[in-house]
Amino acid sequence: RHDIILATLEEFGKGTQAFQSRWRENSGEFLTGDVLLKTPMFWFMKYQWSRQQIEEMFYKAQIEIDPTFDQALQQTFGGSPGPRWKGGGDQNINNNTQKWKQRHTQNVIKWKASKA
Repeated sequence: RHDIILATLEEFGKGTQAFQSRWRENSGEFLTGDVLLKTPMFWFMKYQWSRQQIEEMFYKAQIEIDPTFDQALQQTFGGSPGPRWKGGGDQNINNNTQKWKQRHTQNVIKWKASKA
């Protein structure tokens, strides 16, 4: 995964500075999913990462985004989750939204019928 992560960083034109609090480039240690998951959102924001870039890097490196990291992403960037490894992220969001809209429409129709 180390090589995949570094290749993705190069693809995005990003360095390893965002991970400086958890990992040193010349330490001989690998840049792992554990390091990425423990990197505070502050560092991603400081080095101008987007939510899409973060999620794409996790996906390419086959790292599962845990609920804590997912919550931090949501609080920091908002929006909907992108593709996730091992089913992380709620792919049913669109289905839930559609069901809500259908129920809302039905309720409006019932309400208008009751007023007529």
